[in-house]
Amino acid sequence: MTAPTIADTLKYANLQMAAEALYRFDATKPNANLNPGDRFSGAIDPLVLTDGNRHASKFTPTEAAKFAAQWEVVEHISNTKTGIIATLFKDKS
Repeated sequence: MTAPTIADTLKYANLQMAAEALYRFDATKPNANLNPGDRFSGAIDPLVLTDGNRHASKFTPTEAAKFAAQWEVVEHISNTKTGIIATLFKDKS
């Protein structure tokens, strides 16, 4: 198997950062982790990526727009009863 290229590694890092944005799930609200199963699918709002759910891994506005133009969310589910958070992305190209 071939080792991933630098471009592949950046792509995977960006996908992870976008997944951590936890679409429409604000972890700073009281009892936020007690509302399991919030779902999202569709176009990615670049503002969600630049906010980063108030975490350290945030996109710059330029990178957020670029990412949102290339990817869409097939499905995202926030904080299931088992603690799993998952996001499935689809490359628009």
